[in-house]
Amino acid sequence: MNCLMHMIVYFSCCCFSSTVTEEVKLSIHSP
Repeated sequence: MNCLMHMIVYFSCCCFSSTVTEEVKLSIHSP
């Protein structure tokens, strides 16, 4: 169960960081 929890947390972090990266790219490309 603990392992599954770590997987979920890790996946959430990955999703969050990729979303933030996309936001940053958009803000950089926008004037």
